[in-house]
Amino acid sequence: MADRPRQREPLSHAAQIACWGVAALIIGFVALWALPVLLTRYPSSGLTAAERLSAANDVRSVLVTFLLAVGAAGSLFFSARTFWLSRETQVTERYTGQ
Repeated sequence: MADRPRQREPLSHAAQIACWGVAALIIGFVALWALPVLLTRYPSSGLTAAERLSAANDVRSVLVTFLLAVGAAGSLFFSARTFWLSRETQVTERYTGQ
């Protein structure tokens, strides 16, 4: 009989926080530096340095607003999910007598 593949142990809480922190730093770097530079690179012909900087800052503000909206939507999703699960738990406990 073949051996079963071993299941990975879940990451510790500190490792999960570290992974999420690194992911947040990478997303922040991309949103605040890399994407604005990339998105304003080609239409910048004939623009002064101040106009290019203004265009990059305009892109940054839109990207930050988008990331905040995604975060708010995620928070709303998890809040609704938690509310639904707590309601289900209350109904289950009511009919099982626990």
